[in-house]
Amino acid sequence: MLRALIRLSALCVLALAAVVNGWAVQFKVTAFPAGATIVLSETGQRLASPATFDLRRRDEPYAFVAELTGYQSENFTFVTKAKQREITVTLAALQFESEVTIKSAPDGAAITIAGKPAGTTPLTTKVTFRRDTKDANWKPQTVALAKTDYQGESFSLVSEQPTPPVVTLSLLRLERTFSIDAKAPDGAAIEATLTVDGEEKGTVPTKLPLVFNRPDKTKPWTTHTLTAEIPTIYQPVQTTLTHDSTNFLTLTLKPVTELPVALLVPTVEVAATGAHMAMDQTTRLAMLATGERASDIAGLARLTNFKRRDQNAKAPQQALNSYAITPDGESAILSLTMQGADAKF
Repeated sequence: MLRALIRLSALCVLALAAVVNGWAVQFKVTAFPAGATIVLSETGQRLASPATFDLRRRDEPYAFVAELTGYQSENFTFVTKAKQREITVTLAALQFESEVTIKSAPDGAAITIAGKPAGTTPLTTKVTFRRDTKDANWKPQTVALAKTDYQGESFSLVSEQPTPPVVTLSLLRLERTFSIDAKAPDGAAIEATLTVDGEEKGTVPTKLPLVFNRPDKTKPWTTHTLTAEIPTIYQPVQTTLTHDSTNFLTLTLKPVTELPVALLVPTVEVAATGAHMAMDQTTRLAMLATGERASDIAGLARLTNFKRRDQNAKAPQQALNSYAITPDGESAILSLTMQGADAKF
């Protein structure tokens, strides 16, 4: 009886071992890089790599997924009948950091990378590049540079070129100060009246600040027109200043040698209401005397105080018609014609 019990127990152990061996299969998965998680899809069981799963034998394959943040997940299957019961899975990165250096000329430009402020040039920083799948290209990052008074520039930063060429920024606004003076043909300094773009700026010599602009780097710079003169004494001289003109400018003014002169002749006009005095006016070009007189002059005395109409267009019309010297030679009798406030002569 005892011998029969022993034989029965042995048979039970063998049967149980056979059942256990037929029930469980161990499957080991190792994923790189470290830190990946292996998921058995049908149960949701999650084990950190390296992971060992106990699986029931069956004909249908088991489905697994290897996951890691920043990497593309990999799907794979395992059949319990397979002789190979250990595999290695390598995950492909979908993002990585790269050190980049961005420079500009001039320095000090504000940098934005993918729309976010990153600092000012020159700058060395880390940039994250991404791609949608392991077979896709790495996406470039958009870099924009901005600096006051300069035109902004942008470019695509690619993973293959972490150190792009220096970005040259084009100036759009330039402040300049010019030293302006004037001289006569003989080199003598003169204080001429200075106008810039039609606006009077005082007299020279002077320090003249000017601003030059352009809407963008493909457009021309603005210019400024300078005019210097002393009315009725020196002729106006005009020049154009550009953004790259020299800092020092000397204007040479030529003296006025000709003036338009009004010749007024009194006449008597007869109308239905009677006779009245009028003036006939003609204009002639008068030459100013620039040479020395041939004979000596003992003395000069001013006899009239006419206002020059070439210097003041609103001055009344005045004319010296004739004169006579008294017998003693001490006095002069002048015959004057002038226009009154009522415009009558």
